[in-house]
Amino acid sequence: MSDTARVWIAKRKTKGQTTYRLRWIDPVAGKWRSRAAGTDRRVADREAAKLEEELARGTYRHIASITWSDFVKDHVSKIEGDTNATHAQRVLTAFGKLCNPAGPKDVNYTMIEAFAAHRRAQGNSPATVNYYLTYLRAALNRAVKRGYAARNPLDPELFQSVEDKPPRIATEAEETALLDAADALYGFRVQTFIHAALNTGGCMPVSKA
Repeated sequence: MSDTARVWIAKRKTKGQTTYRLRWIDPVAGKWRSRAAGTDRRVADREAAKLEEELARGTYRHIASITWSDFVKDHVSKIEGDTNATHAQRVLTAFGKLCNPAGPKDVNYTMIEAFAAHRRAQGNSPATVNYYLTYLRAALNRAVKRGYAARNPLDPELFQSVEDKPPRIATEAEETALLDAADALYGFRVQTFIHAALNTGGCMPVSKA
């Protein structure tokens, strides 16, 4: 294998923790490049193998540098809808504070796994953990499309299965209250329609407020 298609894995120990970085020669610029590969040697090996394949096939492309905070600002500014943008800001800021990636290209599986574990340790339900991962996945997909990351390392296996809760059926007292309210507000016809639905199983599962 030529040096232009080879990836080296550098190991470094800092404060008792071992971290890995990938180093390779950019075939276009002809200079050395490097990026973080996390704390798991197996993950570093997989990323190195994928990068070597890209270099060998000629599909490698240099990833633009941008800080995590600048990426978050850029990403959130392009999201339609204030509510959606607020949720994205919240999730990406939380991820940045916990994992402290230098930029989108430095995010790896180990960071995301730690983030999910942290949310669970905080008492978040599986649905809430999935909420965080969904926004993070969307942001990392955009990072790839915008040239800020080579790939999205978020593995679908990190999403947790969520069991659907069975609907709570209205009690007799609730049915009576509903019928009385329908009669008072909308009249006999609407009340008759609701009464028919109640007696045919067509509706009236009630969720807690």
